[in-house]
Amino acid sequence: MAVMVLFAFIQWVSSSPHFSVLVFNLRTARNIIKLS
Repeated sequence: MAVMVLFAFIQWVSSSPHFSVLVFNLRTARNIIKLS
């Protein structure tokens, strides 16, 4: 389940031109993995 969520994050971040948004989502993804 967490893998699917992480994959969705990666796809969304890949379409985002803002590096700050990318970093934020990477941190959020890591937090999701820790909680799962």
